[in-house]
Amino acid sequence: MAFHDTLEVVPEDTASTQKAIQRYALAVVYYATGGLNWNEQINFLSGTDECSWNDRVNGYFLGAGRCNGYGMITTLALWGNNLMGFLPNEIGAFVH
Repeated sequence: MAFHDTLEVVPEDTASTQKAIQRYALAVVYYATGGLNWNEQINFLSGTDECSWNDRVNGYFLGAGRCNGYGMITTLALWGNNLMGFLPNEIGAFVH
């Protein structure tokens, strides 16, 4: 991710460091749960801010987001998305 993240997050302070850790943790969740085979990619690993890695599917929120005022993920909803594998320890990075 350090060399292939199209958003190119460069931590310069505590807030941007937390955002970079959050983005990294989401990437680890994506790969650990077979993200390439998810039913909905929902902008994961795109060049957009991770707060927009979501969509409404059948009227329900799906993805990462619902960020607080500091841009920290408050909701991770991946139901019915064909997840395979395991939830990695990095899931603990989401404390908000």
